Amino acid sequence: MTPASNKGSLLIMLLWAAMLVVLGAFTVAVNIAMARYAERERERRPETYIALAEAAMNEHDYGAALRHWEQARLRGPEDPFVYKVLGDIHYNLQHWKEALKAYKTSIELGSDAQGVRMNALWSMVELKRYTEALEFGKLCIDDGIIDPDLYRRTAEACFRGGMFEEAIPLYEMAMETYGDDLYLMEHLRQAYEQVGRTQDAARLSKQIVQLESALRTPREDVQ
Repeated sequence: MTPASNKGSLLIMLLWAAMLVVLGAFTVAVNIAMARYAERERERRPETYIALAEAAMNEHDYGAALRHWEQARLRGPEDPFVYKVLGDIHYNLQHWKEALKAYKTSIELGSDAQGVRMNALWSMVELKRYTEALEFGKLCIDDGIIDPDLYRRTAEACFRGGMFEEAIPLYEMAMETYGDDLYLMEHLRQAYEQVGRTQDAARLSKQIVQLESALRTPREDVQ
């Protein structure tokens, strides 16, 4: 091979090397730009801060949860899930008034989450707004929510508010699932007594005694 041919081959190799360096640098630059773009997009989305708020709640750090929630609200002021999370923060803190307000806002913004309604109803119970809880529970049932815990919570609102006649069918529906729940059975028994259904109360009293005996028996066997 002549000296001229060697120089030509070396030049070609240098050009290829330069092209590879340029291509590598370009690839790195594109990846950096895409990563920065993705980071900016994450910072713009309320879901990023909702996730942080929920993680803080799991750690029982409600101050941090509220701070993350505020960032989510700034990015999604009309997002119903944002207000669901605010409701959950206050619900866990037993700030019933604030929780109910947040859940109602979530519903007004279009939330169809069953948990939002269940927690809103129980917030009403804790606030002793029993008639409102009953009407809200009936509305949820009319909307097609089939959940024994909904029946139970609504029945509990009636019981605590002295609306025993209204409580009975709700307790009975709940018992189709929670048939061996002594607390539920006792409240239904008392509701029967309050409205004069003494035979139903006596029947349920017998079932309660039998269930209590059955629950004690395994422990006695172990001893």
